[in-house]
Amino acid sequence: MIKLIVSDMDGTMLLPKKQQMEPEVLELVEKLVDAGYQFVAASGRQYANLYRMFGKTADRISYICENGSLVIHNRKVICQSVISEEIKIQLVDEILRHSTAELLYSTVKGSYIQPKSDYYQDLIVNRMKNDTIITDDLRGVEEKCIKLSIYERGEVSQEEEQYWTGKYGDRLCVVRSSEKWLDFMPKGTNKGTALKLILECESVSREECMGFGDNDNDVEMMKQMKYSYGMRSGSEALKRVVYALVDHPSEILEQLIAVL
Repeated sequence: MIKLIVSDMDGTMLLPKKQQMEPEVLELVEKLVDAGYQFVAASGRQYANLYRMFGKTADRISYICENGSLVIHNRKVICQSVISEEIKIQLVDEILRHSTAELLYSTVKGSYIQPKSDYYQDLIVNRMKNDTIITDDLRGVEEKCIKLSIYERGEVSQEEEQYWTGKYGDRLCVVRSSEKWLDFMPKGTNKGTALKLILECESVSREECMGFGDNDNDVEMMKQMKYSYGMRSGSEALKRVVYALVDHPSEILEQLIAVL
């Protein structure tokens, strides 16, 4: 019997290039929660951004934010990872010098950007609607950093990903969250470790957990459950570890509602 449902957002619950869930999908989540299922939104996005997505259901679900760097369960922070000051300063300096990559500096309260283009500022502030502070000196931000992210308007190339992983992979978790985003978190931080913590808090077994994902940053999360579903449009690494493939989580979630 399934007790807990966890889902990635971008590329999974959210349709491509969308910043909000479709009304029928939001209604489906509400029905699941009303029926007694626990629901966890798992994303590389910040907490404030995710919270706004779920409207009147927002206080009734849990959140794995910033790819596992921040976990909100029962409306409380139960886990928070922090990148060390030494590594943070080194990485921020190098990313800011990089010719094309934009940088997102994530904290518990929100994000900071030092935009190189108007396009990126508009993306983060107006389209993604992150809680964001714009600064001309990311090196001087004093708030603890829980995640750093690279954004490329075209895409993060395999060569670029290999470079960053090769240079920082022994000290940080470096993972691709979409074709345009590459994330850096404290070593050992991922959606899988975050989900394991929630499962332990609720005494839910892997056989009682169902989840959905689409990209490399969902792989560790998928390994924490028996019934893991990957999007057919997802990454090859993700497809290799899941129970089955679907086009959208609603295919399976509607079946759960139908048998109530």
